[in-house]
Amino acid sequence: MQVKDEIASLRFRDQEDFTVAAIYGGSIIKDQLEIVAKGIDIIVATPGRLIDFLNRGAIKLNDL
Repeated sequence: MQVKDEIASLRFRDQEDFTVAAIYGGSIIKDQLEIVAKGIDIIVATPGRLIDFLNRGAIKLNDL
């Protein structure tokens, strides 16, 4: 959450706001899936939860 908060605090002149989400184990995955489904610019994730989202097809790294 600290990394997410630091990234979210970054603002650059003449740049639109961006969305940041933190996904991690121990939190309700349904809520996290809903947040990601809405569209996120930056995701901060623990390795295990990121793999879970990749396996579910909730996150794709094709255009990364």
